[in-house]
Amino acid sequence: MEYKLEIIDSIQVDYMGNPTIGEFYQGRGVIYDHKSATIIAFDTLGNILSSNQFPKEGPGSLSWIGGMRIHSDGKVFVNTLIGEIGVLDENLELEKKIQMPFPPELRDMWGNSKVFDFWKDYLYIYYPGRDGQNPYLRDFWKENTLLEQIEVSTGDTKGVLKLPSQSKHQSDLFFEQPSPKVGIQGEKLYLHLDTENLIFVYDLGNDGEIMEVLDFQPSKYVQLEGQTERVGYASGNYMSRGRSNNLFPIREGLIIYYSEGIAKDDFVNAGLNKKENWYKRPDMERKVLKIYSDKSGWSNEIILPPKVGEILNIEALDKSFFGFRNDEYLGVEQDFVTFYKLKLNAY
Repeated sequence: MEYKLEIIDSIQVDYMGNPTIGEFYQGRGVIYDHKSATIIAFDTLGNILSSNQFPKEGPGSLSWIGGMRIHSDGKVFVNTLIGEIGVLDENLELEKKIQMPFPPELRDMWGNSKVFDFWKDYLYIYYPGRDGQNPYLRDFWKENTLLEQIEVSTGDTKGVLKLPSQSKHQSDLFFEQPSPKVGIQGEKLYLHLDTENLIFVYDLGNDGEIMEVLDFQPSKYVQLEGQTERVGYASGNYMSRGRSNNLFPIREGLIIYYSEGIAKDDFVNAGLNKKENWYKRPDMERKVLKIYSDKSGWSNEIILPPKVGEILNIEALDKSFFGFRNDEYLGVEQDFVTFYKLKLNAY
């Protein structure tokens, strides 16, 4: 099936700030501004439904938020880089914190990454550090479970899911540090390590057995070749590797949202390692949606215009969805946050 992307409208949320994290589900959007520690819920017209500003210290504090998801019961879950998961009620008030039993071994988190999702009473999350294991070491991916399964009602945790043999991280070579993405639909858990083309599909109803391995077959997806010596961060220094920005499981299968990356020669020639040249990047690095159907396989590559930023969520193929407007790319400053309303049309 072939698809094209259409911008059908835009909405404004009356908030002056720079939120970078967001989610949209069942008619309600939620965005978070790191600088002011402010979280805002809004409806499909941009009307603010509720908001909250977290204190820097104390029992009601939440900081270093790295991602969020809206649960089917309306509660909002946020994960942090300091070892706690916040559960917010429908008014965005902190209801409780799920404290992890060990500290995270994470030094960063990429953009609006969705690193966790829900199944029954469980939350599955990429949260490395069990038994002191370090994800920045090569053999972490070969020897350890990849996700933590958290029973939401009790907070009990255990490590689950191993990386299948098809992954290049099962080799003896070093690669750049992957940024995992997690999505669940029905009993299928999709996991993508964005240093490779493969998406692993696990059967949660069958003790996490691997069901299949999907290759999303990008026409361009820049990656650093495997090295015999430890790899640092090549991305941002002399190249920009391809990354999956998010996975959106849908009834028919899966949508992957990714950036193609910029190869070394183009990156160096454009001087993208210097801040004064960063404005060139959106026009050089395409962002792509690609749809997988269990019946018909992969769609065409659907290119997003550079003025569209992070996508909050895609719930279904026949539903519109929202993406941040990239005001920096457009060179505009506004006293509100603008979202594009988008639609995928088959042709």
